[in-house]
Amino acid sequence: MRTQLSLQGISRLVEGTLENPAGILGPHRVEHADRQAISVRAFLPDSEQVWLVDRPSNCLRPMRKIHPAGFYEALCPEESANDYRLRIATKNGDIKEMHDPY
Repeated sequence: MRTQLSLQGISRLVEGTLENPAGILGPHRVEHADRQAISVRAFLPDSEQVWLVDRPSNCLRPMRKIHPAGFYEALCPEESANDYRLRIATKNGDIKEMHDPY
C-alpha cells in the first residue's frame, strides 16, 4: 500500500508548520483496491515501531513508517477503526500503549 498523502503534507506535519494536523492524523476513509478502508496515521517521533491494536479482537496490525521522523500509517477495514489503540516501541526499548488523540 502506498500512502495517499502528499510528501509536502507529511513534511509540513513533521516540521510543525501544518495548520490542521487533524486533517492528516488519526483515522481517515480511503479507497484501496476499489474498496473502502480506513487509513490510521500517527506522528510519534520517539518511536522505533508502532502497531495498531484492534481492541475487540486484540489483533496487532503493524504500522508502516512513512517518514523517518516517526510518521506511521496502517490500512485497516472500516470496522477495525472504531475501537483501537496505538502500541509503541520507543527508541530506548520501552513498550507503551495509548489512545489515539485524533
